[in-house]
Amino acid sequence: MPRRKNGEDLSGIIPRILSLALLGAFASLWALKYKNPVLFNQYLYIIFASIVGLCIIAAVLWIYLLKKDVRLNNFIKSSGFAVEIKNFIDRFGKEKNKESWNYRNYYFDQNRLDDFVSVLNEKGLQINRQQLEDYLKETIDKSEHGLLLNSVGSEAKALDSLSGSDFEFLLKRLFEAMGFSVQLTGKSGDQGADLIANRNGKRHIIQAKRYSGSVGNSAVQEAVAAKPHYDCSHAVVVSTGEYTRGAMDLAKSNNVQLVGKKELQQKLADHLHEKWI
Repeated sequence: MPRRKNGEDLSGIIPRILSLALLGAFASLWALKYKNPVLFNQYLYIIFASIVGLCIIAAVLWIYLLKKDVRLNNFIKSSGFAVEIKNFIDRFGKEKNKESWNYRNYYFDQNRLDDFVSVLNEKGLQINRQQLEDYLKETIDKSEHGLLLNSVGSEAKALDSLSGSDFEFLLKRLFEAMGFSVQLTGKSGDQGADLIANRNGKRHIIQAKRYSGSVGNSAVQEAVAAKPHYDCSHAVVVSTGEYTRGAMDLAKSNNVQLVGKKELQQKLADHLHEKWI
């Protein structure tokens, strides 16, 4: 495993050092009591006061370091760095290899994590590798909690009832459940890509079409044009409707995957365990 460039957070090192010091002090007292009871009784109060003092110092340091981490997290959340870290998770969270740092179903290349720490430091966020890992865990936990909340329930839901943005978020949940890390482009003028999905080093643009009718050539053309713009190797169009013959022929000749309503319903049932009609 590559060596951490930025060292380990002091909040992890100091408590272990103090714990070892206390353990050593108690071991020394135990030995002194049996080897020299007179000396032990003579200096018992001094030794006891020293141990109490050491415990107080440990508690003060622990509280200080915890508050320091809270201040760092609050600063990240109140600045643009929270968005940068979320985008990092969405783009690079599925780089699975033998030495990946992983948490839940996310995997990050070790060297890329170190590089990201350096980039954040250069931009003014003083954070080390351990602190970044802790913040990644917190962000991933919230994302997974939201995914679970939205997945609970057995009642059938109507795809036609979704707004365009709701449909995009549903696809985000679906592709994440399928093992992708997913980023919503989140703006108008998205150049033919509503979502960017990453897995095993491959980038996919996803064009979301919440149509009640048939999807024509234009959706496929937008997906084809978006691939080089977003540096993607694959393109997918997902719709709540079906596709015209022309759209299917154009998709086939341009290696664009089309997912229609029936296939989408099956994927939602298989991966999110939700029934959509």
